[in-house]
Amino acid sequence: MQNAQAIIFILDNNGVFLLSEGQALAKIGLDPGQVVGISAFELYKDNSEVLEAVKRSLGGELTRIVNVVKGVVFDVVYSPYFDIAGKRSGSWGSRLM
Repeated sequence: MQNAQAIIFILDNNGVFLLSEGQALAKIGLDPGQVVGISAFELYKDNSEVLEAVKRSLGGELTRIVNVVKGVVFDVVYSPYFDIAGKRSGSWGSRLM
């Protein structure tokens, strides 16, 4: 994942980053793992489009948006993930430039 020309991320059920990797992080001024432990709701508090997509995904809906973060256009897919018992555990996704 470290060499992916994208951003790969995992959020827990509360929207807190568990993983943030990929080469595209540098394009928005972040290092791999820098946002781990931070809430997506806090990080993107001024980006209502991202917040809505995160909420929808954490609610169980596959969500795709195109948005701009720090001048970089991303095509983002948010996908809910489930534990072995079928309980929703959070969301994962990728941001492709």
